[in-house]
Amino acid sequence: MPSVKRSLETRLPSLVAVAVAVAGAAAPTAAGAAQWSVQPDGSGDFPTIQAAVDGAVAGDEIILEDGLFTGSGNRDVILHGKDVIVRSRNGPTATTIDSQGQTGDPHRAFKIKDGETSAARIEGLTITGGFAEGLFPESGGGGILVAYGTHPTITNCVFTENESGFEGFGAGLLAWEDCDITLTDCVFSNNTSGWYGGGFTLRKYCDALVERCTVFGNWSLHAGGGASITRSNAIVNDCLFMDNETFEVDGGGVLVKAEAQPIFTRCVFAGNRAWAGGALGLGNLPNVTVIDCLFENNDAVSRGGAICLDQEPPVLTIWNSTFVNNRAPLFGGHIFQSGAASLTLRNCILGDYCDAPSAIFSSTSVVDIDCCVVVGGSAEVVTSGTSTVLWGADNVDADPMFCGPDPLGCDSDPEPTGDWTIDVLSPASPAINSCGRVGAYDIGCGATSAGATLETRSFGSLKALFRR
Repeated sequence: MPSVKRSLETRLPSLVAVAVAVAGAAAPTAAGAAQWSVQPDGSGDFPTIQAAVDGAVAGDEIILEDGLFTGSGNRDVILHGKDVIVRSRNGPTATTIDSQGQTGDPHRAFKIKDGETSAARIEGLTITGGFAEGLFPESGGGGILVAYGTHPTITNCVFTENESGFEGFGAGLLAWEDCDITLTDCVFSNNTSGWYGGGFTLRKYCDALVERCTVFGNWSLHAGGGASITRSNAIVNDCLFMDNETFEVDGGGVLVKAEAQPIFTRCVFAGNRAWAGGALGLGNLPNVTVIDCLFENNDAVSRGGAICLDQEPPVLTIWNSTFVNNRAPLFGGHIFQSGAASLTLRNCILGDYCDAPSAIFSSTSVVDIDCCVVVGGSAEVVTSGTSTVLWGADNVDADPMFCGPDPLGCDSDPEPTGDWTIDVLSPASPAINSCGRVGAYDIGCGATSAGATLETRSFGSLKALFRR
C-alpha cells in the first residue's frame, strides 16, 4: 500500500454506522420460503454458507449469525443460479466474511455468475480479506465478482481491505459483461486495485443503480481510485467519493471511459487525488451528466483539479453543481479538457481554486457556459488551439456568498469541510437571478439589509448588485 494513503482506523467505524443507519429494512421473505441459520462455528441449520446455498431453493433466506466467517465453504460462495437471499442477522458491524486471500492463494466472498436475477440478494455483511488474481475477469472482484448476464442486489454491505492483483479491476466489487446490478447503502473503504477501480468497477455493459454509497480511501495503480465505469451506464445517486487516489493516470474519485453513460446526481467528490482529474477522469467517448454535485478540495498532480476530459472526445454536461478549492498546478484548477471534448455548464458555481492559472483550461474543445456564478468571470476560461467558448449573457462574476467559511483553504491537506449552502442574497439565489437556483445547494443563511425584505426590493435592483 502506498505510504501516501492514510489509515482509516479512526474514521471507518463512523462511516459504517452511517451506512447501517440509512439502509432499508430487509425485504420480507416470500410466502412459503424458508429461513436457514448459519453460525460462524459451523452450528445452525447448515455448517457453512455454501452448504446453505446448496440446500436452499429460490426465495429462501440464509441468515448469517453474528461473528466472523472464514475458511472453506465460507468464501468463494457460488449461488448456482438460485435467487436466494444471503444476509446477516444484525448488519455489517456484527457479521464479517474474511476471505483470507493472498498472492498465490486467491479467494473472494462471492462469485455470482449463473444468471441470478435482482431477487438474488447479498445484504448486511462486512466483506474483507479478498484477493483476486488470474486471467480477466478472475483478476477482479476481490470482494465480490458478478459476471455473465447476472443481476443481483447488493445492499448495506461494507467492502474493506480487499485487493485485486496485477492488472486487476474492482478490488471491492467487479461487475463484468451484461450483469446489471443494484448497489445500495454500501461502504467501499481501503480497497486496493492493481489497475482500475479501487472500490468497484462496472465494465462491459454492466448497467447499475448505485445509491447512497460511500466510496472512501480506496486506491488504484492506474486509474479510477474510487471506482471505474467503462462501456456501462449507471445511475449514481446520493453517493460520497472521498479521499480516493490513483497513481498513474486519471480519475481519483471515478474513471469514466469507453462510451459509458453515467448520470451522477447529488453526489459529493471531495479530497480525491490523481495525476489528472482529481475527482473525475473522462476519456474514450463517454457521455456523462452531473446534476446537483459538489466538487471540493480534489487534487491533480498536473491538470484538471476536479475533472479531466481527455483521450478522444468525451461529452460532459453539468447542472447545478459547485466547484471549490480544487487544485491543479498546470492547467484547469477545476476542469481541463482537450481533444474536441464538449463541456456544457448550467447553473453552476465555480468558486476559488488552488495553484492553477485559471478555473477552466480548454484545448481544441468547446465550452458552453451560462447561468453560472464564476469568480473572476470569463477570464477564468483559458483556451488554446481551436477551442470555442460560448459565454452566456446570464453568467455572473461575483462572490457566491457561501454560508460557512472554509477552514482549510488551499494550504491544507484536502478534506471536505466547507458549508457550501448560499446566503439569501447570494447571486446564486433563485430570488436574485433569472436562472433559478445556481450551485449544488439551497439557501442556508443570511438576512436582508437595512430592514428591507426580498419582497419589498425589486428584482432589477437586486440583480444589479451582481452584474458588471
